[in-house]
Amino acid sequence: MPRLCGGPDSQLTPRGTILTVRGLIIDIGGVLVQDHVLETMERWADQLVLTREELLAAIYGGNDDAVLIGRVTEDEWWEVVHKRLGMDTSDLRGELESGQTWSDELVAVLRSAKAATRTAILSNAWPSQRARMVERGLGDLVDELLLSCEIGCAKPDVNAFIIALERLGTAPAETLVVDDTPGHVAVAEKLGISGHVHSTIEDTIKAVRRFAAGS
Repeated sequence: MPRLCGGPDSQLTPRGTILTVRGLIIDIGGVLVQDHVLETMERWADQLVLTREELLAAIYGGNDDAVLIGRVTEDEWWEVVHKRLGMDTSDLRGELESGQTWSDELVAVLRSAKAATRTAILSNAWPSQRARMVERGLGDLVDELLLSCEIGCAKPDVNAFIIALERLGTAPAETLVVDDTPGHVAVAEKLGISGHVHSTIEDTIKAVRRFAAGS
């Protein structure tokens, strides 16, 4: 079969007209999901007679170069936390892993966007995130689920966005990134990707629908 011209970011209709493929890259934490990490930290810190900052450091200190990019397993990382705190961390771990509240509105919009747009989640996440999504029936929410622990790099590393573009097969100019961290959006925009900094569900829904409609 002959190779089609136009590259991976375009496709041909039956009549031969080239259509541009648009891509949407969206974050989990702070956008699709509202987690309860800070509330959990406050409660557990009180129980352990620690400050919230001390507990956060015990759990997440150093994870950026380890479990977050897949260099150690989640079980191995929690063993590190166990040694730091000197306690059984199973209850704490379970509470953190179950404390996600997904936005039904954004999930619905994201599903509908798949009809006309290649979609991806790009998230700085630990390995259990994929399994938790599958358990919630969200395994097929997007075309590409890109977790930092699986792709080997985390935002704001520019390579995370380059990988997302490659997996989507879309050009930067035809791609939108939605993230709640302005610095992450700024990195994407330097690649030529359009950016939307998430602040409210309503504004993000408008941005996604406007983008999916090609306007």
